[in-house]
Amino acid sequence: MAPEMLSGEEYNAAIDWYALGIILNIMVTSRSKYHRGRFNASNIEAKNIIKKLLREDPTTRLGVHGDIRAQRFFRHINWDLVEALQMRPPHIPVPSNNIRHGSRPFNLERMEAAEAHHSAISADHQALFTGFSFVSTNWKTLDSTPAL
Repeated sequence: MAPEMLSGEEYNAAIDWYALGIILNIMVTSRSKYHRGRFNASNIEAKNIIKKLLREDPTTRLGVHGDIRAQRFFRHINWDLVEALQMRPPHIPVPSNNIRHGSRPFNLERMEAAEAHHSAISADHQALFTGFSFVSTNWKTLDSTPAL
């Protein structure tokens, strides 16, 4: 999170630019963690744009101050084609059956089938929602059956 958000200060769209910096750092370094002040990007252009996006002072952060499109990191991007939704992606991932890093393919049918077999909510848990204005007829409870 952006420093201003962590410190409980008022914030604006500058936090989005900070988030872009974190995401870009993760994409460039292939590391899922970001540690404040550490930039592991080997590409100098990537390192420069990440540093500018992750400035502590939101008023000097790239995006709030300066044009992100003018950065050398994006020099190969034709922004007119991007805006016209005509730019082809530079890389199209190929689906893989390999399970890496503990991830599994997403299977909606399996999730829905598992949800259909869940047990009813206990009376104690139901009591937590007493007085709520929204009630779904699809929820399973101990004293009713779900509507179809």
